Amino acid sequence: MLTRRLHIFNATIPHLRSLVASRTHFIDSFDITPEPGFEGLPESLGYALWMLDRGAVDPVWWMYFFVHRERKRLIGSGGFQGGPDDSGIVEIGYTISPSYRGRGYGTEAARALVNMAFGFSKVKGIRAKTVSAPNASIRVLEKCGFCFDQELMDEYNGVIWHWIKRRPSGY
Repeated sequence: MLTRRLHIFNATIPHLRSLVASRTHFIDSFDITPEPGFEGLPESLGYALWMLDRGAVDPVWWMYFFVHRERKRLIGSGGFQGGPDDSGIVEIGYTISPSYRGRGYGTEAARALVNMAFGFSKVKGIRAKTVSAPNASIRVLEKCGFCFDQELMDEYNGVIWHWIKRRPSGY
């Protein structure tokens, strides 16, 4: 997917293996430079690779990389926590490298993922979870048309906020 400033694409097994191996290997292999701070998520990259290697997830409903088109910099990642559940809901997540935050890249990437998800007729809604305090991620969700749904207790994170965006008419 191309947006105004981003190239958004599936994080494939070769991409993930290369990035987990080393920053230099990834740059040499793909001519994309990971932004400092992006490597701060090695556990999520390793987990994404492990799930893809096992064939446990459909790549369409998994991890995507966000690359700044002009600078060829890997500035973030995001995607889904798997395909639609029985009620047609998928869960979205995203992160942007610290040096690119506050400039609309998170909103641009999240909108692209939302539009992609609603391109599948079986998707009836998209959910997201945030910490239970005002933050930049909440602003991204609000700009993308998500509404606060409820407060939940998460066994790992404590109290979290649940957000939802229902399929708009016209999709």
